Amino acid sequence: MTAGRIQRASLAVLALGALLARPASAGAQRADAPVTLAVEGGFLQTDGDRTSAINTGLVLGLRFTDQLSITGMGTYAASRAGPISTLGFGLSALLDSTPLAPFFDLQAVLLGPQDAAGYSLAMRLGLGADWKVAPAFAGGLVVRTLTPLDSLSATRVAGTEIALRVVFTPGGK
Repeated sequence: MTAGRIQRASLAVLALGALLARPASAGAQRADAPVTLAVEGGFLQTDGDRTSAINTGLVLGLRFTDQLSITGMGTYAASRAGPISTLGFGLSALLDSTPLAPFFDLQAVLLGPQDAAGYSLAMRLGLGADWKVAPAFAGGLVVRTLTPLDSLSATRVAGTEIALRVVFTPGGK
């Protein structure tokens, strides 16, 4: 998959998130908000020092139970190896729903371009927590690891991602 196609797909995820995350109309308040939108910024390293970069991203979550969500995520990072885009889809599990909400993420991720990232397909595991500061807003931290699934080298190391996040839950209570 080319970098242009990954960037266009990432923009499509961002646009879909913006459309789904608009506030509910005054007469359409929900008891639970099925959509969350998180803006992230942090550090990404896919393959050695050459790929270290500051990254930005957007995560869209669609809840289908109290604790499980389907997630889509797009990120962009500018590294010394060149720009790196990711597009991931998977599941997120909320472990507790007090003001501090720990969660676990599992995603399949496309990275591009492969010569900048070092690989083009990975599994992303994450553990984080969000702190609810208002009914519709939370701030948090997440640490993720990227495990290459199509590495050209048998000795390829896993990547790392650390991000601060701001979470918006339209209609949240």
